[in-house]
Amino acid sequence: MEINNISNIQNQYEQTRQESEQIDAGELNDNLTKLAANNEDEALKAAINDFMSIFMQQMFQSMRNTVPDDGIINGGYAEDVFTEMLDEEISQTGSEQGLFKDINRQIYQQLSGE
Repeated sequence: MEINNISNIQNQYEQTRQESEQIDAGELNDNLTKLAANNEDEALKAAINDFMSIFMQQMFQSMRNTVPDDGIINGGYAEDVFTEMLDEEISQTGSEQGLFKDINRQIYQQLSGE
């Protein structure tokens, strides 16, 4: 019984993760549509920020895939879920700070024609 519950939870998590990726891409598409329709600077900044957040999340995921997983303690599925959620939160916060803020500014300047 317990194995079936874990399997169901894993399936639900994978489905939710895929839906959240589609939402992120959908939000980015919506922001770009707003930009095309209204040519607003705020919509452009939001789209750039969303892009940088997705970029950072993909970067973290790629970096983690290069690290061997076999250690003394294996967190298993729960650790994978936590790590993915942590990466998402860090990428959303980090896309507005430091070097990424400068990259956002440069992308904005290029796209806005400044």
